[in-house]
Amino acid sequence: MSSESLDLQLRAEIMEFLRHASNDQEHPIAKSSLLYDFKFNGAPFKIIDHQGGIRKPTGFTRAISLTTYESNEKFGYADGIGPDGFIRYSWQGESFDDYRNKAVRQLIGTDLGVPWFIKVSDREFQPVFPLRVVGEEPENKQFVLAFEDIAPIFQSGSPIETALRAYVTRQTISRVHQRFFRSQVLSAYNDHCAICKLHHRKLLDAAHIIPDSGGGEPSVVNGLSLCKIHHQAFDENMLGITPDYLVKIRKDILDEDDGPMLEHGLKRLHNGKLMYLPSSNKLRPSRDLLSSRYNEFLSA
Repeated sequence: MSSESLDLQLRAEIMEFLRHASNDQEHPIAKSSLLYDFKFNGAPFKIIDHQGGIRKPTGFTRAISLTTYESNEKFGYADGIGPDGFIRYSWQGESFDDYRNKAVRQLIGTDLGVPWFIKVSDREFQPVFPLRVVGEEPENKQFVLAFEDIAPIFQSGSPIETALRAYVTRQTISRVHQRFFRSQVLSAYNDHCAICKLHHRKLLDAAHIIPDSGGGEPSVVNGLSLCKIHHQAFDENMLGITPDYLVKIRKDILDEDDGPMLEHGLKRLHNGKLMYLPSSNKLRPSRDLLSSRYNEFLSA
């Protein structure tokens, strides 16, 4: 088999493994799984590098994965979205000629996909795929990435119309920030609803305390892990949470008589404490953000 065919086969098998392991990007993948569970041609094969961000296996000329280990204050990871809506991924090290940067550069101008992994915790990474490397900005020591379906929009050196830029930005934020936000929040709460302690990931959402539309950031301290019923009740201001983590139910709901779900699912929660919070204080919901949102609840 030619090296080109081997490269294509490897990428196809990695993508299939990732779809299955993440339920098509619905949840993060264990670091140990990315290091030890994948096999290629019958032999163990690491999808990510132990420490470096760019994985360029021996015998291959192109990178097979990109990983972000470091975080930033705003979005929780160092690499991010540029003003044109496309993803920026930093070089490995400072050198243009670093073999790992060369391996990423080899992907520019091809239709080859590459997965990106964002660190959620020491044990888990959120996969984002399939991406293409569509350009490079040497002056900023970074590559430009795009989702496969919007990659053709990118033309290096050409301005993108305002409406098109807004579309690309919305698509990228939805697919990157929101997936990462969900993984980060649910991981912090160990897959429990903060209000009722329900422990079924498929029935949980990552709720924003301050919504996107109100300028809320996709940060874990602006998030709550809530089951779907309590998430909807929170969004509709039927349910509020004080800065002291007390649950409050709106008066008209308390006065309503509508069967056991309302009685046990909402009314009995009134004045009770949140049943589950992250063990780390730095991951717990911001009291300032809760205060702002609670004032909105009181005026509803």
